Amino acid sequence: PSLAFDEVEDRGASKALSPIPHPLPMMPLSLLAVASAMGESSLATAHRRLSYSPTDGSNGVEIVTLIFMILVLLGMILAVAVLASSVKGMRRSSGEVGKTSSKENVTDDGDSPSKLAMLAHVLSIVLSTACVGFVAAVLADGRSVIVLKDGDLPVVTDPTIVSADLKFLLGYPYGIGAFHDQYGRKWWQTGGTTLKDSIEENGAAGTLAALPGLIRANALKHPVPFLSCHELQQVGTTAMTLCFIAAIVAFIAVVFHTLALLSAVPTKLVKPVGAVIHFLLTVGFLIVVILVAVAYTKEWTCDQPVIPKLTLSDSFDLNYAIAFAVVGFVGSFINLVLSLFFTSRRA
Repeated sequence: PSLAFDEVEDRGASKALSPIPHPLPMMPLSLLAVASAMGESSLATAHRRLSYSPTDGSNGVEIVTLIFMILVLLGMILAVAVLASSVKGMRRSSGEVGKTSSKENVTDDGDSPSKLAMLAHVLSIVLSTACVGFVAAVLADGRSVIVLKDGDLPVVTDPTIVSADLKFLLGYPYGIGAFHDQYGRKWWQTGGTTLKDSIEENGAAGTLAALPGLIRANALKHPVPFLSCHELQQVGTTAMTLCFIAAIVAFIAVVFHTLALLSAVPTKLVKPVGAVIHFLLTVGFLIVVILVAVAYTKEWTCDQPVIPKLTLSDSFDLNYAIAFAVVGFVGSFINLVLSLFFTSRRA
C-alpha cells in the first residue's frame, strides 16, 4: 500500500518533493493495469532489490573549509620555520667562513640556495600545501562538483513511460562530489542494483510501481551508476583518480621543497625534480578542468529506457570544485616557473 500511485500524486503536491504538477501521471494505462495486478510480494521483491538504508551524507562544507585552512596554515608555518632556520644557519656558516678565510682561504662551496631561491622554495611550499587542501576539500565534500538547480527542472525521463525531473527523483538538495555524492555513494556504487537490471528482473511495471518507495529510501543514488551512464561514469572515476594523484604529488612537492630549502637535496637535482613534479601537477589539474567541463556540458547516453539521455547542465549547477581546479592549475604553473628559473640558484 505504501507504493500506491495516488500517494505519489498527493506527495507531488508538495513543492519540496516535486517541482512539477504531476510527477508520475504519464505512465501508460496498460502499465498501470499490470502494476495494479501485481501481487504485493513482487513489489516487495523489487523494493528490496533496489533499496538501502543510507546515512546522512550532508558533508559539512564548514568542516572541509576548516581542514583546508588548517593545512594552508600548517604549510605557511612550516615554510616560515624552515626559512628562518636556513637563514640562521647560513649566517652562522658565513660568520665562521669569514673568521677563518684570511688564514685558511676557505670559500663557500656553493651548495646553499640563494635568498631568491629560498623565497621561491617558500612560495612553492605554500602553493603546494594549498593544492593539497583544495584537493582534500573536493574529495571530502559530497557536493563539491555539482548541485541540483533551484526552481523548476526539465523532465529527464522518457514521457511515454513516466514523467519526472531529477529534483523529484533524487530529492532536493542533492549534490555530487569528486569521490562520492552527498549520501556517501561512490561513482561505482548503487543501492543494490541498477535500473536496467531491475527492469530486466522485475519488468518495467514492477520497477515503476516500486518507484515511490525507492525514492523515499534514496535508492536512486548514486544516479550515474544507477542509470548505467557508463561513459559519464568513466569520466567521473578518471577525474577522481587524478584528484587522488594530485593530492599525493602535491604532498611530495611540499616535502621536496622543504628538503631543498634545508640544502638536503643536491643542487643539480633541484631544478629537474621540481620541474617534473610541478609539470605533472599542472597537466593533471588542466585535465581535470577539461573533464569537468566535458562531463557538465555533453549529452550522455544511459543504458536503460527510462532516462536514455542525460545532460548534467540541464539540471545541475557547477559548485566550487571547478574553481579549485583552476586555482590549482595556476598555482602549479607558477611553481613550475619557479622551479625552472629560480629554485636552483646558489648562494
